[in-house]
Amino acid sequence: MGVVGDLIADVYLFARPSRLSREAPVLVVRYQEEKVIPGSAANTAMNAASLGGKVHVVGALGEDSAGRAILETFRASGLDASGVVALPGAGTVTKTRILVGDPGRTPQQVIRVDREPGLPRGEELEALLLERIEALDPLVEGWLISDYEFGLVSPGVAARILDSARRGKVVVVDSRHRLGAFRGADALCPNLEELGEFLGRPLESREEIRRGGMEALADLKARVLFVTLGNQGMAVFTPESEPRFLPVVGPDQVTDVSGAGDTVAATILLARCSGADPLEAGWLATCAASVVVQKLGAATADPHELRRALERARPFLGEDPGRKETER
Repeated sequence: MGVVGDLIADVYLFARPSRLSREAPVLVVRYQEEKVIPGSAANTAMNAASLGGKVHVVGALGEDSAGRAILETFRASGLDASGVVALPGAGTVTKTRILVGDPGRTPQQVIRVDREPGLPRGEELEALLLERIEALDPLVEGWLISDYEFGLVSPGVAARILDSARRGKVVVVDSRHRLGAFRGADALCPNLEELGEFLGRPLESREEIRRGGMEALADLKARVLFVTLGNQGMAVFTPESEPRFLPVVGPDQVTDVSGAGDTVAATILLARCSGADPLEAGWLATCAASVVVQKLGAATADPHELRRALERARPFLGEDPGRKETER
């Protein structure tokens, strides 16, 4: 399967609290270590591979230390990075999180520093990406578009992937603010805020979500719409049936929600390529997300962890708590 989108480096800088500064009313911390983890589309690709998929990545990275670290992680994890374009002189988009904590305690994020150099836009980069997509398309069962609005998923790239959808391949889309650019995909997986933005109105009650999801599904001409609802779980919309609302499963305590949407999208791609129906795909994605939110940073779930999460979800399988609430 192929993952195309914005490849980002998530840098985690860990430190231990030391004292208050004499120069200003700020905390002085002592550096411990630094990790570079694949983020955004790169995290999506890592999740698909961790769950057992053979993953081909299409994207672009700068020829800098962050970009090299991401490529090394891809190769060490068995991902095919032949579709990644190296951009001489360009910087990799980087999000640096500084986390502080005492030994034996979960460190807390105190600040995030973003570096967004931006991709060199133009026909040359798009042509290189399209060339890689053409070469990989015969090798993949489906595509996942991970669009974080950093410029990689151009109209031409989107059109080429959606053409694969028209020819019968599974295409899953996770787009931050551009749902309308991906009409005709097999599945789209926005969060509630993104769905409300697309419709031009906030969605607060269960009934508003139900109506809004069905309206968006028809407009986007998708086979299924998966809407993540944060601590309220997920809503699954298809043209053939009433919406289904799936609850959150697993422990109540959440460590970090970073990258949970990437896990959801990757799981949906794998499930749909494996023949899962929309409800099955939704349950698998909900359970996979319940695993990664218990981990620090953009994380992945493996098949063993997913099986355990499915066991925890067993009491809920087949239930629709949203329907009961609507009937009251």
